[in-house]
Amino acid sequence: MRLADGFVQKALNICKRMPKWGLTDLVHTPVVRPMPGIVPAYSQSPAPVVYMIAVVMTSLRFLPASVALGLAVFAGSPAMAQTWIQDFNNDDSDDWETYSPASEGTFTIADGVYNIQAAAPLYALLGPGRAGSLLKDVTVSDFRISVDLVDWADELPQSLGIVARVNEFELGEADGYFFNYSPGPSAGRNKGEIEITRFDDEMRHPEVFAAAQLTEDLNSAFDYRFVFTGVGGLLTGSVYRIGDETPIATVELFDDEYLSGRVGLLVMDSNPDAPSSQKLGPANATFDNFSVSAIPEPSTYATLAGLVVGVAAFWLRRKPAAVA
Repeated sequence: MRLADGFVQKALNICKRMPKWGLTDLVHTPVVRPMPGIVPAYSQSPAPVVYMIAVVMTSLRFLPASVALGLAVFAGSPAMAQTWIQDFNNDDSDDWETYSPASEGTFTIADGVYNIQAAAPLYALLGPGRAGSLLKDVTVSDFRISVDLVDWADELPQSLGIVARVNEFELGEADGYFFNYSPGPSAGRNKGEIEITRFDDEMRHPEVFAAAQLTEDLNSAFDYRFVFTGVGGLLTGSVYRIGDETPIATVELFDDEYLSGRVGLLVMDSNPDAPSSQKLGPANATFDNFSVSAIPEPSTYATLAGLVVGVAAFWLRRKPAAVA
């Protein structure tokens, strides 16, 4: 019992000597350096905890310094989970790159929300009215993205939501995936739906999409959370009413054409059943609490598990053999 008490006391003394870090700070240290205007992201990375264990075990001479350093460097590497959160509370749009190739786009961060509007284009040749916004300096492969839809013009035949794995963010060149909601009866269409679609050179692929029709339109009196995940070629999108853990609808698509890229938001006119002269419509939606997490590959966790096993094996080998 005294040995155990001595071990704990020594470990606590070591932690106290760390440069002004408490246990809470260690567990919640941001994995990435927050960008301006981005709330520091407290992800589930084990890096701070592994670092603390490595320091303690090295000081107690359970680990050689080289092994401890390897653990700390690996756990803090970009291979581990990273999360970026934008709550729009600073009313600053510098972290976003905007896109409105067909018509004038309006991008307004105010009162803690982000409003994106696309005007109707002057010429049908330019395609539907559309406006998008991508986070600067954020590129992911496997991902989990969520955003709250807090207001929208439900009378407009539009599509609005999350874009991911976006490349070539320019007129006639953009590629990626769009998880979106399109109003139904409230916008003069038969059924509302959620959809994941692939777009190539800004064109919706006619065969690579998955959609789920809704029994009723989303109610603009409430807020909704969109969650879009991608692991390899499997893409999944769900919509929740805020406060309800059961999704209203979920849709899945498997496509591995694009496996990495940028992330953001998009609103666009989508009225394919109207005559050409009536296709030139606007789009308008307001978002809050945008969050994106880069999901580590399974091999990352396997490597970390291997390091832990190796440490355990090293420790066991150091135990003195029993005296006969």
